[in-house]
Amino acid sequence: MLGCLPWPDLKDRTLQGLTDVCLACSPVGQTALLVRLDQAAQAKISDAEGAEVSADVLRQARVHPAAHGWVAAGYHAIAYLVSTHHVYERIRSQGSVSPWLASIPLWSRPPAADFSPHFEPRPQARDGRMFIVSNDEALPARHRVQLFDISAHSIGLPDIPVGGNREVGPAGVRVNVASAKDFLWAPAELSVWVSAGNWVFLCDAIRLERIALPVRVKDGAILADVSRNGRYVALISIDMDIDTGSLLTFYDRTVGRGSLRASRLAFVPSQLSVADDGMLFVGGEQHGYRMNADTCTLATYAYRQTSFGLFRLSADGGFLIRPRLAEEALGMEGDIVLEGRRGSGCIVLPRVSHSRSYLDPWPGGIAFSVLNLLVAVAYQDGRLQVFDLQQTEGRGARVLVETDLPMADKQLLPRLCFEGLDRLHVLFRQCLDDHVYLARTTLYLGGEASC
Repeated sequence: MLGCLPWPDLKDRTLQGLTDVCLACSPVGQTALLVRLDQAAQAKISDAEGAEVSADVLRQARVHPAAHGWVAAGYHAIAYLVSTHHVYERIRSQGSVSPWLASIPLWSRPPAADFSPHFEPRPQARDGRMFIVSNDEALPARHRVQLFDISAHSIGLPDIPVGGNREVGPAGVRVNVASAKDFLWAPAELSVWVSAGNWVFLCDAIRLERIALPVRVKDGAILADVSRNGRYVALISIDMDIDTGSLLTFYDRTVGRGSLRASRLAFVPSQLSVADDGMLFVGGEQHGYRMNADTCTLATYAYRQTSFGLFRLSADGGFLIRPRLAEEALGMEGDIVLEGRRGSGCIVLPRVSHSRSYLDPWPGGIAFSVLNLLVAVAYQDGRLQVFDLQQTEGRGARVLVETDLPMADKQLLPRLCFEGLDRLHVLFRQCLDDHVYLARTTLYLGGEASC
């Protein structure tokens, strides 16, 4: 039966359907079918992760012990789908996490009455590294820009002068939410910087490159983002000529200086995201906005919960992450929606229960696993939920894992990133022994399986 499966049937199956076919096969015999099956698996993985995921990339990926036979036979794409199945099923069946590893304090300072450190960790989840930026002037300059690997050894970024320059993150001024994803390949980790003279440049934290742009902001940028493909750059600065407004500057690096344009916004935003097609997503406290950069036209999204301005793209650009809109069904405070940008509809991530009622129930960090099978959300009140994006039931995606982060009576400012399917790294603010730490801990989902 399996040997008679036509190529279109393999190619057009869902990820789960194709995985089911792989599990029904053996890595020996039926060579013609296995070659076609491996090609279909490679195509399905590339659709989810990008064309950069070659067979060579998959040869280096961690696999579950149950997939070693496929690796030995040379079918690496099948091996990876089989691996994800075994880890995924273990997480789904156990619904628990292993004990937290001890938190690693990365740096600390004594608390003050007005203590409000502004850390902007940018997860690079493939090896657990995190790109950390802080604008806390009490910290030495060498601590404001660092790259921490999984062992918490810091690596300074050369050729990025810290003094007089500042990084402008995509996370907001008032709504400090970042999105991360674990890719099978290492995408460019670009960030936007503004010099003391308000000139804009990009930093590539992986290739250690600094790229100057012919862009200058008048009053200093408060928000910025660069598209994942590195082509489009957008910045928002306060417009001194408008009491409650701001100025959006947009630049297309492919077209060059001729694409430089600016638009006035009659509000001060809290989130900014730029898609690979140049579409802009701007979040405010009470409304979100989608802007076509070519026509400079705004489409308004009115939130049902008006006190929170989460409105940004996921790290791979596949989802718009937002609260429920005014016309949608009412849910719990803290519910968020993943709106697919590639025709995949909407998925609700329901807030199942609250942790500490005196703290903010809204998310502070969001991370997607490889293949977007899982998404983890850490909330400002210390709750962490891991959702299954392949199964929806009732109000939204099923919650596979739920736990609490260790914390005191302050907001966490959490940042998350997956490593494979089974490991979740979390950066957060922690109050211990009258000091405030930027700490990191690792969570194992469903035990310590591989992948």
